[in-house]
Amino acid sequence: MKPIIMKSLIEICIISISKSMFRFNIILISLFLGMLGCQPSYSQLRAKGFLISDDGTTEGERWASYLFTHLQKRSENKKVILRMRQEENPPQGYFHLHIQVNPELPFDYEIKNGKAALNLSAKDNRTMLWLIYQLIDRIGEANDYIQNEDLPPAYIDFKDQARNFDFSYREPHYQPNTDSDYAGILGTNQLDADWGIWGHNLSKLVEKREASHAKLDGKPMPEQLCFSSPDLLEQTKAYIVDNYGDGGLGHGNHFMLAPEDNAIAFTCEACTAAGNKVGDASAAVFAFLGKISALFPNHQFFTTVYGTVKSPPKGKLPSNVGVLLSTIDLPKGVSFKDAKEFNVFKKKVNTWTLKSSKLYLWDYSMNFDDYLTVQPSLLSMQAQWKDFKALGIKGIFLNASGYDYSSLDDVKTYVAAALMNDVDLPVEQLLRAYLHRFYPKSASILALYLIDQEKQSFQGKGYGMYAGFADIQKTYLLADRFANSYKELEKLLPQVTGLERKKLQKLLLGMGFSKLQLAYQKGLESGGAFEIKNDQVRVKADILKIVEDLRAGFSANGIKMYKEADGDISNYLVAWKSYSGWGQQRNRLTASQVKWIQPGDNNKEALHTCLNGILGFPQDYQQGWFTSNEDIAFEVNFNDLQGTKGMFIRFLVNEKHRFNVPTTIEIHQSGKLINKLKFGLIKEEESPVKEIVIPFQGVDLSKPLLVRIQKASEENKRLAIDELQILH
Repeated sequence: MKPIIMKSLIEICIISISKSMFRFNIILISLFLGMLGCQPSYSQLRAKGFLISDDGTTEGERWASYLFTHLQKRSENKKVILRMRQEENPPQGYFHLHIQVNPELPFDYEIKNGKAALNLSAKDNRTMLWLIYQLIDRIGEANDYIQNEDLPPAYIDFKDQARNFDFSYREPHYQPNTDSDYAGILGTNQLDADWGIWGHNLSKLVEKREASHAKLDGKPMPEQLCFSSPDLLEQTKAYIVDNYGDGGLGHGNHFMLAPEDNAIAFTCEACTAAGNKVGDASAAVFAFLGKISALFPNHQFFTTVYGTVKSPPKGKLPSNVGVLLSTIDLPKGVSFKDAKEFNVFKKKVNTWTLKSSKLYLWDYSMNFDDYLTVQPSLLSMQAQWKDFKALGIKGIFLNASGYDYSSLDDVKTYVAAALMNDVDLPVEQLLRAYLHRFYPKSASILALYLIDQEKQSFQGKGYGMYAGFADIQKTYLLADRFANSYKELEKLLPQVTGLERKKLQKLLLGMGFSKLQLAYQKGLESGGAFEIKNDQVRVKADILKIVEDLRAGFSANGIKMYKEADGDISNYLVAWKSYSGWGQQRNRLTASQVKWIQPGDNNKEALHTCLNGILGFPQDYQQGWFTSNEDIAFEVNFNDLQGTKGMFIRFLVNEKHRFNVPTTIEIHQSGKLINKLKFGLIKEEESPVKEIVIPFQGVDLSKPLLVRIQKASEENKRLAIDELQILH
């Protein structure tokens, strides 16, 4: 995610209009409405040509001209698309399209049918742009002379209707939606276009002055802002005026004003007077929002209920102030039926509903530790959003892979955008329509796999937001179906051309990544990525060929990340290529010789990860590492390994995820402490992997040995180990 969201240089006609600009052309409207009375289906949009008129307003004329221009561009015969002012007596068999933008419309859009006529009304320009492209696609379906193959399939039927979107703010934060033109066609919002400030970035936009710093027990804290500071208010005001103006004439924007992402709650005299408490800065933040929102009534201001913003204000918030609630604690990939977490969330929403009419959600639709394995999310998305709608949620920011590619993100963007408009639309129908349009040759293969995957995941355990591949295998991969689909798509690729080929190539690269991950998980087993040569563990030659093919493919297709944090795909591939050079000896210790004690009695996951003969990758804690928030303890019975001189264990060092070496390792035998090793924390730049040798001096290898590994208590450190290896 970009650290600072500035106003987009590309504006795609999403400027709201002033009520004072709206006026009806009474004669034209009366003439048109006189033709109403029939109720055609969209198949009745089949016509010899189209006649386009407007309501006589500036905006109506603008959008009628837009529709006229874009229909003409999509037709080789320009004479089949006419403007009313160009033709007093339209040819027989032409269909009449009338366009009007009415800011006083009680709905987001309205469609009225007449005899060979259609009246389209929208409340604002964003909606009219979306409505026009829905119409163009339907016209293209009904008439061969209008090209629509490049447009996302329309999902409204153009029967008589007047409705509001289910959510007023709609952003599926996938890579396709970061394209401004495409977002306009989908009718969605964008961080870059709609937010002047996003996240915890206010401090990056104001000067770092002591007058705006928070105080804690009288001491200035430059790492946190003081929301009671007049200086911070003036600086924020100046930033908005200089970059976005006052938001008049429909140019209003969104601004996220939140404290820094840390636990410091400012308690200066003014903040305490406002109502701040230890650990809770809510009162001063909402007081600040009240002041800034009064200065800019045409802009929208938000904060997040997160960190030190915990408590609702005493009174109701101004109409242009809202809050963003996170769904991070809710289950993903399943319905909320019988979910205790949702009952807690519901109470939270009900509390905030009393304070603000603008409740938006920061929702999630991604396994952020794997962008490339195809992940189901659409059925659960629909089920959960129905519940959110019932709670009165007004907007959804759907956090996904953002500016990076994720497998089939185009499909998910389309379906998510449609559901944000109308959460009751049939997911399977949307999915098939999009695949038929953009994956015509491979649609049947993809639909079979995706729909099956969606249903099984939705009825099962769902997915984890930070799940490693071992967990993915247990939840949503469907390994056999995946393997068959991959083979079929790979076989089909030479027959595919154009845009579908480009999309399919990227998808197959993502699936190739998943295939490589499957081989890693199988390790030294049949079908695994590794083999023993000269008593050393090496990557098989055919796997290295796959790695090189993926490297070339990722580079050619601009795929750079495979996960959110530390996800550079080139580093992942380098680990594969360098593995054989690590000099790993075959591990003679087996799971039958180890009894796992902590965490989890006889922990099968720990035994498999630490004794499968494969080392973890340094850049990824999900790749071959057993991770623990607790101390680790296990018992070893060496049996016939009497020549063993010691044991060595590798520890991952990753500061971002709090992994480091232990403070002590103790060796116990027969209830006695035999040896105790002490260690100091190390920096990640010193070594991302630290190998620690445990000598077995004074140890009787005929008896079991207890090993206790104590994690560091500083900053709540964690432990990550891969293979338990023995020295000869």
